[in-house]
Amino acid sequence: MTYSDVHNQIQRIINRKMKVRHKESSYTANFSDDFKMAEWEVTLLMNLVEDQFNIRLETGTERNLFSMNQLVALVYKESQKAFSHN
Repeated sequence: MTYSDVHNQIQRIINRKMKVRHKESSYTANFSDDFKMAEWEVTLLMNLVEDQFNIRLETGTERNLFSMNQLVALVYKESQKAFSHN
């Protein structure tokens, strides 16, 4: 799975499951400013992403997660680790 694939899947989760619409699917999009997400919504997004990619992110990560690029990088790294263990 490529970095771009991860981004596209996360964008789909945001659009379809969280019903957040944003004109641009930007890597630099900020969750609070661009997507208008509250802190609890970022936590929900993380849970949905963990389920989608079958990974577990470290507890408390959501407190330091502000942009799409941060989340994509984190998920990509974790999914690569999981893939290399199989």
